[in-house]
Amino acid sequence: MTVVKLSSKYQVVIPEDVRRELALVPGQLFEVFAFGGALRIVPARGLDEAFGLIGAVEGAGKVVGAGHVGGAGHVGGALRDHEERL
Repeated sequence: MTVVKLSSKYQVVIPEDVRRELALVPGQLFEVFAFGGALRIVPARGLDEAFGLIGAVEGAGKVVGAGHVGGAGHVGGALRDHEERL
C-alpha cells in the first residue's frame, strides 16, 4: 500500500505501480464516490462495455466471466464492489 497526499487543488497522483498494473492512461475517465467511509475511484466504462455486461449476467444475478470484460482486469473488482452494495 502506498500513501499519497491530497494537493491544495484536491488532486491525487496515482502511483506508477498502480497505473501500470491497471493499464491506466492519461485522460482516462474515472467514477469517484464515497462508500463505507472510503473513497472509491473506479475506471469508468464506456457504453460498449456497459452493454456488454448485460450479456454477462445470467440467472439470479450471478456474473459470468467478469474477469475478461473490459480486458484490463479492473472491471471484475468494480463488479464485486457493485455486488457488495446490492
